[in-house]
Amino acid sequence: MKNIYITLVLIAMTFGLSAQNKMNYSLSHIGTNSGTGNIEIALVATPDFTETNGNSADMGAVISISGGGYLLPNNTGFVNDCVFTPPATNICDYAITATEWNAIYLDPPSTSSGRLVYQLLRTPGVTNVFFDAATATPIIMAVFQIAGNPTSGDIVLLDNADALISGSSNGNYLNINYPTATSGSTADVYGVVDTTPILFSVLSTPNVTLEGVDIFPNPTSGRISINGINTIKNIEVINIAGQQVQYFKNAVDNIDISNLQAGVYFMKITTENGFAIKKVVRQ
Repeated sequence: MKNIYITLVLIAMTFGLSAQNKMNYSLSHIGTNSGTGNIEIALVATPDFTETNGNSADMGAVISISGGGYLLPNNTGFVNDCVFTPPATNICDYAITATEWNAIYLDPPSTSSGRLVYQLLRTPGVTNVFFDAATATPIIMAVFQIAGNPTSGDIVLLDNADALISGSSNGNYLNINYPTATSGSTADVYGVVDTTPILFSVLSTPNVTLEGVDIFPNPTSGRISINGINTIKNIEVINIAGQQVQYFKNAVDNIDISNLQAGVYFMKITTENGFAIKKVVRQ
């Protein structure tokens, strides 16, 4: 097993980012736990290469939460229940089981900012796991619950340079070795950490599906009109990995997504009475 220190991680990440193959690490909202009603968040690794039998070692990630949400202690909040709300309905391949993860509250430095900071740490001493990587296909490494029913604030994956964890022996990457991707070395595949926050205010919406909502044109070159809704509270545009890529507050019935890359997205259109989710193709 590896003893992970921030300085070493930064050096390694610098090397990894210069390589052709990398992992993109992110958080993704995937639904609500049917038993507890808690929000479920996935820790995701998305490779830009294809290779089989990646070897995992001890793994870590650091997250920060505000707005009253918190993680359940040890591994009690981790799940492998595959409960998803649209659009993330097709990602159910867990690389590591829930019982092999722990949530460790870091205190300090969390008190310095008023935010709660946790390390997600794979249980030391467990057997390494081998799993495959496919280009642009998200790998769910862990799914954990957020208790406290937060309606404000956010959750974010921290970069090692963040002041909240600076000087602590925490890693925010997943230790995975693919020999071909790392040119035959024993180094791990590093990559880019997505520090985009997931807003709890966006997630705390009415749980009623609206009928009769339509969008056009679809496919679109950018501008989209929405029919069947009088007053729109907000519109969330989500990519196929379940990440919010665009957000419109107090939106009108006509929005522009021309700044997004070509591909498939989902629009979550929310009103005071409920929401509708529509698939849209950006040409």
